[in-house]
Amino acid sequence: MQVNPKIFREYDIRGEVGKDFDSSFARELGKAFAVFVKKRLGRDDLTIGVGRDCRLTGPEISEALIEGLCDGGVSVVSSGMGATPQLYYTVFSRDLDGGIQVTASHNPAPDNGFKLMAGKHTMSGNDIQELKQILDSGPETAEQRGSVEEFDAAKSYADYLVEVSKERVQRTIKVVVDGGNGAGGPVGVDVLKRLGCEVIELYTEPDGRFPNHHPDPTVLENIVELREKVVAEKADLGIAWDGDADRIGVVDEKGE
Repeated sequence: MQVNPKIFREYDIRGEVGKDFDSSFARELGKAFAVFVKKRLGRDDLTIGVGRDCRLTGPEISEALIEGLCDGGVSVVSSGMGATPQLYYTVFSRDLDGGIQVTASHNPAPDNGFKLMAGKHTMSGNDIQELKQILDSGPETAEQRGSVEEFDAAKSYADYLVEVSKERVQRTIKVVVDGGNGAGGPVGVDVLKRLGCEVIELYTEPDGRFPNHHPDPTVLENIVELREKVVAEKADLGIAWDGDADRIGVVDEKGE
């Protein structure tokens, strides 16, 4: 299919699946990224982390991306479904050579995309445009194919968050959380409960259709129910995550 050039944005690659790009693009993007990161790091024996949020197209797009990375001669650690920060954690904790999260962040359900890391640095601006040039040139398949390792990142990531946070908890906190049916609900609730919080849940089950409200908690109309619940339950605060849980909306005990 014809790829919409507007999907190459300042900080990520993002658009509507089936309209702006498809899984064949994801595979070619994987090959192009392999070329890019080999050039950037100056070596060929690389391992890249790949994760995804809970969008319905996530499994298909991430599988194609992984195939492309392997075609490009790099190995992959597949961290599964989870928040974008979980992918960043995977890259740093496993000392990987880069990472790609398949996500459209807080965009509508039909969208998907890619947030990219070369080495330990997130890509933006000129880096994404350079990647586009490699993609446009038709990257070749490497002589030696990369391998794939499955990594249970969710448990390890949650354990890490609890470990670095537990000494900061001074008292029991009553918190309402709105997962927005995004990727952050399960790990967020798990961590808060293990830190001793009393947690009241709204829409914490991942559902890539986002059936209850748009997954952007920085827009007030999307956290109406959260604000009302905080006041009704006399909670200390409310927290809402976006679709891939790398941004939050927070309200105080008054729902403000």
